Amino acid sequence: ALAAVAAVAIVLLSYGLARRFVGHWSSVLLAGVLWFGTSFASTGATALWSHDFGAVFSLATLLLLVISLHRRARWWVLWSGALAAMAWVIRPQLLILTLTVVVLLGLRWRRGVMAFIASWIVVGASFMVFSKVVTGAWLPAYYLPQRLEGGQFWEALAGTMVSPGRGLLVFTPVLMISLLLLGNWRSRSWDERSLVLLGITWLVLQWVAIARFPHWWGGWGFGPRLMMDALPGLLLVVAALWPRTLRTIYARVTVGVFVVLAAGSVWIHTVQGLYNPYTRLWYVQPSVDEAPEIVWDWSYPQFLASEWGHEERAVRRLEAAPPVQRGVAYPADAPELGLAGWSTGFWSPGISLDNFRLGTPYWWSEDERRWSEGSRVRIVFTLDPASVPEAGGRLVLEADSFGPQRYSVLINGETVASGMTDGVTGEVTPTRISIPVAPGVLREGRNETALVLPDAVTVGQVTEFRQIALALRQLSLQ
Repeated sequence: ALAAVAAVAIVLLSYGLARRFVGHWSSVLLAGVLWFGTSFASTGATALWSHDFGAVFSLATLLLLVISLHRRARWWVLWSGALAAMAWVIRPQLLILTLTVVVLLGLRWRRGVMAFIASWIVVGASFMVFSKVVTGAWLPAYYLPQRLEGGQFWEALAGTMVSPGRGLLVFTPVLMISLLLLGNWRSRSWDERSLVLLGITWLVLQWVAIARFPHWWGGWGFGPRLMMDALPGLLLVVAALWPRTLRTIYARVTVGVFVVLAAGSVWIHTVQGLYNPYTRLWYVQPSVDEAPEIVWDWSYPQFLASEWGHEERAVRRLEAAPPVQRGVAYPADAPELGLAGWSTGFWSPGISLDNFRLGTPYWWSEDERRWSEGSRVRIVFTLDPASVPEAGGRLVLEADSFGPQRYSVLINGETVASGMTDGVTGEVTPTRISIPVAPGVLREGRNETALVLPDAVTVGQVTEFRQIALALRQLSLQ
């Protein structure tokens, strides 16, 4: 509910800020695109992040700053300073906003800068006193600059802008309209030019700060989450340079290009980032924190995540996995096994999707098992020459069956077994599936075992459901 409140506030404040420069419909367009076509939708709408209300206070700061510059009224700039301090309390990185505003006011309105700083100090000092009383330190560790020490600066600098997993320009192409809008620079007042420079400087400083952060990709998230803080400044840039009339060809071309780029951004952040579940599995399996190299994988960028793409990446990663050895029992989360269609997604080890489901049975604990999802699942693994059973053998699956379940087993596309598990309808029963393997069925390198489960049962409530049949516990080749 609070995230929804923040979303509404962001849209209204964005409209109010844009309205200080352009007309009603242009302001509606800019405010809508800022939310639906940026990380405000793909990240801010998925949970209550500190980014959400950080953006609310940042936009309010900018709105009052623009009003105070126009009217040269200290009352408005006093409130702007207090709101900027609140933004910093919520997101330490938003200290950059304060620094850029102080520089702008120092250059354009020196009387206003003192009022801004005074109100900022009141709020900021109050927070520091609170921190000292509660934690014993004037500032929590999260607010200290030491967090920006270390990391791969140049890689992070490039990745934050152009990587297929975290690049701001890749995920939010509508921001490139700023380059075209610079053609309107000369027709703007000095106050408006100063505001444009504020937004650009804010972006650059945020970019550099993230590049100094060892964890620059921002962990589990969609796209350039850590660049969200600078989005209000980019709105300011676009609004200040937006065409004031559509009578010229240049203005019409600019708006046309903006609409095209905005459509792409909305598709990425709202359609894909907000509603496509595979954009979440993209950073979970494997965990982006354990395999940060996936943010550079152009063959499978996050904004194009899909079941097929997720599975293909899993297969590619499996090529580097250890081979399966005969006589060894491998648990479901073993790195030797690539799981396609099971509850961990398509790559083990992973996390259970139960954490994201509502209304599932109380007994539905994943523990060390992985439930099938749907009527067809696969297990992919590799074999070295010594483990290939030339004289034949058996592939044994230790599993749990949700009631009696029919199954058919295919190994490398060849049907090798079929049968039915024991069990009582609606109950979970341990089961053992022993699959005979004829000579030549398994081979050196990649092998695929598919299970067809026509009696999979739908469990859960409303849209929060899964279709399950078997839960894999371990696999062994004998």
